Amino acid sequence: MAVDVSKIMLDVAKNTPDMLKFGYLTNFFKTKAGDISEAEEIEFDIERSDEDIAPVLSKLGTGGHVISREVYTNKKIVPPAFCLQEPFNAYDLAKRQAGETVYEAGKNLSGKLAAKIMESWMTMTNMIKRTMEVQASQILQDGIITLYNGNNVAAYTLDYKMKGTHKATTSVSWSSGSADVLGDIEAMLDVVRDDGLVDCTRVIMGKTA
Repeated sequence: MAVDVSKIMLDVAKNTPDMLKFGYLTNFFKTKAGDISEAEEIEFDIERSDEDIAPVLSKLGTGGHVISREVYTNKKIVPPAFCLQEPFNAYDLAKRQAGETVYEAGKNLSGKLAAKIMESWMTMTNMIKRTMEVQASQILQDGIITLYNGNNVAAYTLDYKMKGTHKATTSVSWSSGSADVLGDIEAMLDVVRDDGLVDCTRVIMGKTA
């Protein structure tokens, strides 16, 4: 009997609507084709600058003003590694699967194999996507990534050295009637503008802010 593997895969994908979804915070970190590498370490350079204003000459012929550029900083990190697996055998294929009747159990084994491979792949893909979302949330909150192994023990840590001034705090709690919420947000945006030379267009807060 012919097995319509493509139909099985489409049915599995249809029943998993979040298969292609990326997390909200992950979308703030763009990955280009050139960013993908098989290297065990990632090395990159950071060159900082400032918004200096060109000085005017007192008079012509006195020589130009020599500008100075800050030296770049080299960074090297080891990205986290994942290895997920889901073993199954012929006996597993012969058993009744979710959604099957007892009369369908043990039939169309090749089709069940294709479906199991697709389901396993999608499960692993979604697990890694969620881990990426966790990393994005940790970077944006305190600049430190901490990931855990299968025994829930911290197995990977990466500190991006976020400046203390970038961790927003307020002198007056926002639950107080005397709090200046907009003023606090503006002060935070000014710090980001001065340090990062970018204008913030979006602010993300937790429910307890």
